[in-house]
This record gives sequence, structure tokens and C-alpha cells, in this order.
Amino acid sequence: MMGWESVCGVELIFQNFKKMASYKQKIGKKGEGYVAEYLISAGCDILAENYFTRFGEVDIVASSGHDADNFFDRIELVFVEVKTRSDENFDFAEETVSPKKRRSFEKTVYHYLDLHDWRGPIRMDLICVILGKDNMVKSLQHVKDI
Repeated sequence: MMGWESVCGVELIFQNFKKMASYKQKIGKKGEGYVAEYLISAGCDILAENYFTRFGEVDIVASSGHDADNFFDRIELVFVEVKTRSDENFDFAEETVSPKKRRSFEKTVYHYLDLHDWRGPIRMDLICVILGKDNMVKSLQHVKDI
């Protein structure tokens, strides 16, 4: 038989887990915002954010390489996985994406391409944001063609 302390202990663990998940979500959203600003400053247009399918999620879908004055300039779609870490939880960007996450990312990309009947060039990128203690960008690592 479980006593009151056991039930309270489980509830406390659950509450702490929810707080931690909420904190990670806030940090993740902050990183995605910084990455969107970075892509826009690099000349990209943001087409979608948090694109969800049954396979997974793509954090940012952007278009790159267009020039309104050059009709023949080709547009490239860029699918971005964003990883955000606080200063004390530093990992190298390439180490943050598991093989399972990579497969779900690719399936989600191909779902987007099929849905929008896109046959042009694409790129899949990983951008890792490291935040300092002030929640400002300490470093940003952009890995193209993951």
C-alpha cells in the first residue's frame, strides 16, 4: 500500500519534470527566434516555422538564393533543425542529432516537398545556438547539408 508521502513524492517529481520541460521549450523557442533572425539577415525568407507531420518536425523552412531582378536565379529550399543549449550544456552541433531524429527530420522534409510539389534544389541544415547566462547568443554554429 502506498502512503501519502509516496504520492506526494511522485507529484513533486512530475511537477519538476513539467518545469524542466517548460524551461527547455522556452530556451528552444528563443533559439529558433535567433536562428530565424540570422537566416533573414543572410537573405532568406522564412516560409514555415515548426512544420509538424506524423513523422516529426522541421523547425524552420526557408527559401534562399532568390533575386527579384534575375528571373533565372534558382530558389533553394532550406530545411533547418535548430538545437539550442544553455552555456553549461555545450555539445558540438553534429553530436546533437541522433540517427532516429535525422530519419524523422528527413521524412518530414520529404512530406513537405510532396505536399508543395517542389522539385527544385533543397538543403538540410543544422544550426546550433549556444546561449550565455543572459540568454543572449554566445555562439551560433551553422552546419550546411547535414
